[in-house]
Amino acid sequence: MNSKVKFPVWVGLLILPCLMLSDPLRAGTEYTYTGNAYNFCVGSYAPGGINNVCPNPYALTLTLNTSLAGSALDNLTLGTGNITADVTSFSFGDGAGFSLTQTDATNVSVDIATNSYGNIVSWVISAQDYPPTGTGPFSQALTESGYGLGAIADNTLLESYDGVSYGTEVTGIFTEAGGAFADSTQSPYQISGAQNWTVPEPSSIALIAAGLLGLLAFAAQCDDLE
Repeated sequence: MNSKVKFPVWVGLLILPCLMLSDPLRAGTEYTYTGNAYNFCVGSYAPGGINNVCPNPYALTLTLNTSLAGSALDNLTLGTGNITADVTSFSFGDGAGFSLTQTDATNVSVDIATNSYGNIVSWVISAQDYPPTGTGPFSQALTESGYGLGAIADNTLLESYDGVSYGTEVTGIFTEAGGAFADSTQSPYQISGAQNWTVPEPSSIALIAAGLLGLLAFAAQCDDLE
């Protein structure tokens, strides 16, 4: 087969897998977050119960996937950057056994502000899993940074907060079995920010496309050698 015929055949073969991928794999962006170490622990997080000191350096982590990509994530502001409807999956953890994902949560809210490169610079992200009957286990996670969370009326104090808790609810009364948080108003006074997030990563399709382009270049080179 001559190279002029081979080339479109190779292109067709390389594009076919992309067309077969499901929508969640064909576009989107993944963000990952690692918070500062908790500075306040209760219940199972501090089994010794001594001054709420965390015995281990647990920290909140979050993996967040959205169907948005490219310029759609640039220059968002809190409020207008509420992308809850565009979140395809998320997963909270902290190394202490806590886990909350989109399959568990009954409520979720994702509000972010980004720079001109789509990097997250401030945010309010929360998820809760409450029993639908009002009685049963509950869990919740919250991370936020980039505006005043304290008592200062003009919100000029930049603060950040990561927290989780879990336990049981009985007809609206919550009993916490364990919880922890990293609050920038308490020692070690670390403020979470853009540095806690990874640079946004393309979804699987971009990675697959890069590999396919490499194969295409290799195929074209082989044709030239014949």
